[in-house]
Amino acid sequence: MNKPWFKVKRYGYGCSPNSKEGWFVTILFTLIILSIVLSQDNDFIVILELAVLTLIFVYFAKKKTDEPWKWRWG
Repeated sequence: MNKPWFKVKRYGYGCSPNSKEGWFVTILFTLIILSIVLSQDNDFIVILELAVLTLIFVYFAKKKTDEPWKWRWG
């Protein structure tokens, strides 16, 4: 069973969660981002951590989507 965790958006670019695993990863990512933003004082470190985590999340979401990402008009 190889169900995609994310589905491509009907309009625009990117994807959205399609399964409980996709929602779990998205909520986990959001909670980690919130904990980093609320616990750090050094702005440079916060921005660096956010950039790295966002790139990891986007890469993971792209791998778990069944169709290629492209700009869509509907």
